[in-house]
Amino acid sequence: MSIEPTLRTEPAAAVPPKSAPTRAHRRWHGARPAAFVLLLAFMLVFLIPVYVLVVTSFKPLAEADPSTAWSLPRHWSLEGWKQAWTSLRPGLENSVRIAVTGSLLSAVLGSMNGFVLSKWRFPGADAVFTALLFGMFIPYQAVMIPLAGLMGDLRLTGQDVPLLGATLPLIVAHTVYGIPICTLS
Repeated sequence: MSIEPTLRTEPAAAVPPKSAPTRAHRRWHGARPAAFVLLLAFMLVFLIPVYVLVVTSFKPLAEADPSTAWSLPRHWSLEGWKQAWTSLRPGLENSVRIAVTGSLLSAVLGSMNGFVLSKWRFPGADAVFTALLFGMFIPYQAVMIPLAGLMGDLRLTGQDVPLLGATLPLIVAHTVYGIPICTLS
């Protein structure tokens, strides 16, 4: 017995003929350059403050005048950038330290919580899930003032220093506030 390949002789799928462009298509095709020009104009209007900001940042303090905001600096200077970096560096370092530490701790603790809540069914698991769900929707601004008051009242162990000016309470606050979000994501 020989096996011969069989060829399918089904007709190819019919390709519908190209229809003529509709009136709406022709209208949009003609309006495309106008839309592009309009979007370009909006982009330029929104970038004007960025241009003024960048140009002014390279001017020396004597040239930084609102009447010459549009003109390029006569003498290019990085002095403004150096002063800004000197002034902002401590705050930026604290912000990065708080944000990175709080985010990492929240992610680790939240992923552990999420794993346990998904694998282990215990009495009250639904209540814990509901509490975490509600914890996600509490606006941070609603707890800021009471939290600041609490941190002002608490003291470091064995010292008479309030926790209000330290970074540790902020890391703890960001971690605790981020745990519900990280647990449910």
